[in-house]
Amino acid sequence: MAMDETRHPGNERIYTDLEVLRAIINLPDYRPINPAYSAEALSALAAALASAEQTEQLAEAAHDTAREAKISAAWALHNAILAAKTQVIAQYGPNSNEVEWLGLKKKSARRRPVRRSSNAQS
Repeated sequence: MAMDETRHPGNERIYTDLEVLRAIINLPDYRPINPAYSAEALSALAAALASAEQTEQLAEAAHDTAREAKISAAWALHNAILAAKTQVIAQYGPNSNEVEWLGLKKKSARRRPVRRSSNAQS
């Protein structure tokens, strides 16, 4: 039995298990005492694994599609907010309180550039 059955056993191990299953299916006189290990039961488990893998692939594709839709919606909102900020500046002016309410600085609150003197030492 496996040590930690909460983790995937690995693709290589699964591939080896499927090879063993093919060999068991080809054994003409294989009759286990425990019917849980019959070729039919093992084949049903392999089919369940294939079905689970297909379900996982479909879920991953749906997740990727949903993620792309979320990212697209987030960018659409962000770009619209940037355009709305521009509209507020155009409507109320760059020195208005409304500009401050948006989290922007008023034009008059910006620090003016200071000229450097030409006597700067090198």
